[in-house]
Amino acid sequence: MFARSIPVITVHVYGICVSYKKFGTLPKFRMFIRFSANVKHMNVLFITPSEVLYSKDQTHADAVKFLKNAKKKYALVALTDDAQDVCGTELEEHDLLGYFELIASSKDYDTRLPDYRIINISLATLRDKLGEEITKRECALLGARPYEDIKCGNDAGIKTIRVMMGCYVNTDPEDASEKPTAKVSDLKEASYLLAPEEMKKPNVLKKAAPKKAKAKRAVQKKKMPAKPAKKKAKQSKAKTKAAPKQAKRSSKKEIEESFF
Repeated sequence: MFARSIPVITVHVYGICVSYKKFGTLPKFRMFIRFSANVKHMNVLFITPSEVLYSKDQTHADAVKFLKNAKKKYALVALTDDAQDVCGTELEEHDLLGYFELIASSKDYDTRLPDYRIINISLATLRDKLGEEITKRECALLGARPYEDIKCGNDAGIKTIRVMMGCYVNTDPEDASEKPTAKVSDLKEASYLLAPEEMKKPNVLKKAAPKKAKAKRAVQKKKMPAKPAKKKAKQSKAKTKAAPKQAKRSSKKEIEESFF
């Protein structure tokens, strides 16, 4: 995934022209500069709130934290079959309404999910509202239902993530169109999956591996009964080595005594 769009201004320097005035004054430098704005595409995350963020009157754990992190990188769209005012009231009751840029209701267009045209209409609405370019490569859908949610995203040609939560956990997909791009068990895993690629580099995860290996070796050393025998063997070897030294020292003393 990509970070949310930020307009970037680049400066192209074509060359430097140096001109001199008479009487040996300091040179004047002139730079030919062209400015151009490179606007990145905006990321959009479609979420079906029911069963993903809340179930009936209970808000799911980490829902607020997930939306706070997701809003930094995505424009959030609530996707629902209910009317906009009904979905908006539910989100407001759970204190989640302020995180969404748009509520996309299929009921407003006399259709129901998994009709993917609601996603195309939502993207066009966001382009007009925010004035930014949007492509489906930067879009994803987070849902819990295989038929209504996942199939809608797959038919629209965007990435799909199924959250195994709520009353649809045991519902299996009937065909390939209902299989998601990825599955997560909760919103914590979803947040990690939607994080920047820098957080998922294998080098970052491998840093903790040596410490674990050392800990395992220490546990194995404690459990191994053969080491005390080795220590005794080393001590016996040390004694055998020390014995000749003592013999040598005594012989030297005897020699010295004989000279005196």
